[in-house]
Amino acid sequence: MLLCISGFGLSKIVFQFVPLQDFSKPWTDAELYAKYGLSQEEIEFVEGTIRGME
Repeated sequence: MLLCISGFGLSKIVFQFVPLQDFSKPWTDAELYAKYGLSQEEIEFVEGTIRGME
């Protein structure tokens, strides 16, 4: 299920499913896939949908 909410005054309950991420180090795609336990099918979806950044 995809849930999208836009607006001001959002309560913290809206963000209960947002994972915490350590931004003190650079992450590779492979490290993130492993950290969040993505399946090969999910990885292929991400790589086929999101363009890489230069």
